[in-house]
Amino acid sequence: MKLTPIHKILIHEGVDATHVEEVKAMMMGAGVFTEPIVVDKQTLIVLDGHHRLQSCKELGATKIPCMLVDYLGNDTITVYPRRKNIPVSKEKVVAMGLSDKTYPVKTTKHVIPHRETGLSIQLSELGIPSDQSESTDVPFWKDAKDATHGSIAVSYAAGEDVILDKQFIAYECEVDLAHVCMLVKTHLISPQMGTSLLEGLRWIQRQHKRGAYALNPALEDVHSNIEQTLISRLGIATGGYLHLGIARNDQVYADTRMWMREHILGMCDMLLVLISGLVEKAALHTKTIMPGYTHLRISQPITFGHWLTAKAYHVIDDIKNILNIFDMVDKCPLGIFEMAGTHLPIDRQYINE
Repeated sequence: MKLTPIHKILIHEGVDATHVEEVKAMMMGAGVFTEPIVVDKQTLIVLDGHHRLQSCKELGATKIPCMLVDYLGNDTITVYPRRKNIPVSKEKVVAMGLSDKTYPVKTTKHVIPHRETGLSIQLSELGIPSDQSESTDVPFWKDAKDATHGSIAVSYAAGEDVILDKQFIAYECEVDLAHVCMLVKTHLISPQMGTSLLEGLRWIQRQHKRGAYALNPALEDVHSNIEQTLISRLGIATGGYLHLGIARNDQVYADTRMWMREHILGMCDMLLVLISGLVEKAALHTKTIMPGYTHLRISQPITFGHWLTAKAYHVIDDIKNILNIFDMVDKCPLGIFEMAGTHLPIDRQYINE
């Protein structure tokens, strides 16, 4: 990966202005750049990442992270047409990039193996002016007029929260979706505002599934990151209502319980596979004699199949115990609001359902 002056990068196709705005909002919400654009090292023509490039340009960036590849010399990199009426090839892509024309948006599709991922480059490192990213660099617990908090303090107080919270992004979106539906049902927000919030949350879900949603450590946790993303996309007058009537502790409890439920069921699935294997193996050894032990001493002759079946029953008991834990975990904490509830007329039963 190399930080390349943005004015040197050439393009070969156009962009969708609406998608550029979405990418800009995502970048501003995350506060970091997470995926380098792919560029031919000979010509500096973009192969993948036109919308990220345009977003950085509009935000005032002077540099952009690039994955440099040998486009014409690497046979593992291939290009396919997205439009039936426009044939493409590597040579045509290069010719278009070096000309003063461009293909229509989404004309080419490049398959590029061994792509670099997992970047977390602060937008300020790309030359994006501080006034563009100021709101995303100020943690929620700091006065926006006083952003002099130290990076060491932020790392100490919130660094591991963001690392751990990556696995909670999907669950947090589900929690927020249910919460927004409840806010509309109880008339705490308008249907129009609810629709905007739901669309914003579903956009975050799509970005997360693509691996394109990164958490900004300066915002401490997943809850504040998602809220700030919606504020950046929808404005404070709409995004600021996302967490009306819900406490962060409620969200932490709910996300954690949803994570535990999924992993408990996954564990049970694996144990069922183990039981199936034990039973299948036992069926092959119904006449294989072995000594049975009790109190560490040989007791009675049994079959190996008998012993395997006994182990299968032990695993069944384990599953029952695990499902008891599932029943304890499978409770919705949303609405307890730390401990004593809230004066707002929320509907806890509706959220639970």
